[in-house]
Amino acid sequence: MTIPATALHFEVVPPRTGAAPHPCLVMLHGLGADEQDLLSLAGLLDPRLLVVSIRAPFSYGPGYAWYNLRQIDDLDLGTFHHSLDLLQRFMANVPHQFPVDAQHIYGLGFSQGAMMTGSLRLLEPTSSTGSILLSGYLPLSQSLAFKASELPGAPFFIAHGSYDDVVALEYGRQARDYLEWAGAAVAYHEYSMSHQIIGPEIRELNSWLQTQLKLHGT
Repeated sequence: MTIPATALHFEVVPPRTGAAPHPCLVMLHGLGADEQDLLSLAGLLDPRLLVVSIRAPFSYGPGYAWYNLRQIDDLDLGTFHHSLDLLQRFMANVPHQFPVDAQHIYGLGFSQGAMMTGSLRLLEPTSSTGSILLSGYLPLSQSLAFKASELPGAPFFIAHGSYDDVVALEYGRQARDYLEWAGAAVAYHEYSMSHQIIGPEIRELNSWLQTQLKLHGT
């Protein structure tokens, strides 16, 4: 890894329909990818969404990383907190930087990005309206100050592959179990896939998003 960025680079996909203020989806890529990696999802999800895809601050090969990972349950807290601080500031500024509704901001992460999305929500429950964790995990062994008491009713969509050989299925189930224990409203799905995103997963995610938008009056 190289010296990290002090600000986050991002790409924006404008909504395909609807008037401002728009619901917003903030996407975080996985290890070794960049802000372009998940952009293709924008055209497959609800057209009312303004989509922001963020690049992680640490260089990692040809791509980028959110933190230095020794193994799934042993991350480097220094790099993690650097990225977390940048994300906290970014998310707080989203309603001021983009024509979006502050009550309709959703976070989506894949793999490392899912870990950051989930951790941010658990540490700052008001940072987003709902959270989407794809093929990821929560750092439950790190003794972080998760605000579980503020999670009852909080919407989460979790999807994981039954044959994931990068982030084992057990980590997705652990995240589900913790969030359900905390009282969150968890939509959990397992798919016959490895460490990837597939069509049926996207369709169920889109259905979940549309339900959330309807529930919140969009």
